[in-house]
Amino acid sequence: MMKKLVYILLFLLTVPLLEAQEIVDNQKQWSILTGHCLPDYTTYTTTFFKFDEDTIIEGKLYQKVFISEDEYQEEWYFYGSFIREENKKVYLREYYGEEGLIYDFNLHLGDMVEVNNPRAISEVSLVLTEIDS
Repeated sequence: MMKKLVYILLFLLTVPLLEAQEIVDNQKQWSILTGHCLPDYTTYTTTFFKFDEDTIIEGKLYQKVFISEDEYQEEWYFYGSFIREENKKVYLREYYGEEGLIYDFNLHLGDMVEVNNPRAISEVSLVLTEIDS
């Protein structure tokens, strides 16, 4: 009986960890490593992103997107974009532009989604074929 109770307790403690993590959180930083392939060598740069400063646009609450390209993240600049998360969906909006869906964590296998990153060239249709942990 005690062994079953321990398993049930462990299960209940880990269930909240299975939820998709929040992307729009002013306590987090995100980074992108970019490789620049040149004829004789490859260089790498890391760009850091963070979200801060509440902003209301057309009645929706956004966070400003800030960027840093120095390795110690001492200098941050407004990226010209705003981001918000609602119902497990993440939207990006340009300073003078439309909002686009960039993440949707509500999908199931086989679902199709239209991703419209305002910083990309065009909208992309994607189909969820696999779910990772």
